[in-house]
Amino acid sequence: MCTVRNTEEETRMKEKAEFTKSKAGVQQDTTQWNNDMDHWAESVGGIEEAISRRGISKDGTSTTVADREKEEANLAAAATVADAANGVTADGVALPEGEDNSILRDAVKQSYY
Repeated sequence: MCTVRNTEEETRMKEKAEFTKSKAGVQQDTTQWNNDMDHWAESVGGIEEAISRRGISKDGTSTTVADREKEEANLAAAATVADAANGVTADGVALPEGEDNSILRDAVKQSYY
């Protein structure tokens, strides 16, 4: 069997070629990562601009919806208490400023059904 040995210079040349290939791969991955991040930043910027430009309401956010549902549940509970109290009507219940007692009346009607 014949064994082929690389000279020291050939070994260095192969290592250098492998390193160059590896470095090019890392640079390509880094470039792709940077391009992806740029695209993401543009998307976020576009969304923020659309919200500010169109004045998109925050009423549709999950936190606002949950708060609104909680307020309606509290009003429904107040309606149940008012309904149970003898001689108390929806008009006789003090509501927070800006609240219409029609919500309370609706809650009272729903409690009958």
